[in-house]
Amino acid sequence: MPKSFVELNKVFFEAEFDIYFKYLDSMEAFISTEITHHKNSLGEIERKGELTFSDDPGQMPTEFEYDYYHLDILDQFANIMRRSYFVSLYSSVETTLIDYATYRDQRSCFTPPRQDVLMKTITFLIDSNLTQFSFSKSNAQWQTIRNLGRLRNTIVHNDGRPKDKELVRFINSTNGLSLSSAWVELDYSFCTEATKLSLSFLTSVLFD
Repeated sequence: MPKSFVELNKVFFEAEFDIYFKYLDSMEAFISTEITHHKNSLGEIERKGELTFSDDPGQMPTEFEYDYYHLDILDQFANIMRRSYFVSLYSSVETTLIDYATYRDQRSCFTPPRQDVLMKTITFLIDSNLTQFSFSKSNAQWQTIRNLGRLRNTIVHNDGRPKDKELVRFINSTNGLSLSSAWVELDYSFCTEATKLSLSFLTSVLFD
């Protein structure tokens, strides 16, 4: 039996969304390769045993400095890249919903909102009977998506330093999120779960 138009759209949509998973995996593979390279380099230097020590007992051997410096930079670089990935992911969620609302709006009464994009767009779709999604039926998923929005805003507008107590609770209770000196840090597992949740959320709004 031929697939319905909706089913075909869902297949294509999920295939397009797979690009996010592939990009995330390639980004993490690069970071992992670089970290392994510098750790192996340190191990090789230690095995050779030809180390130069300074008079300062707290100073590492000169031969270690290059690799430890790059390991520190890579740690910062990884968080910057994951933040960038997450912001792009969340922006895609908002853009997808706006495009869908604009496409389905036969009365031409939908104006893409500039603030609180997610809430206003979803509300329009529900009020216009353009989605089966409901806040009550999908409350846990919806609350997580809202918190992802708060996290995105904190990264973009406050350099990743959360001031909202509710957001801090979300960070502290979510695997793959942590606070380091008041700055939020994202790891690979969080980015993966955020991608899965975004796909599930959009699928429930657009196709269920």
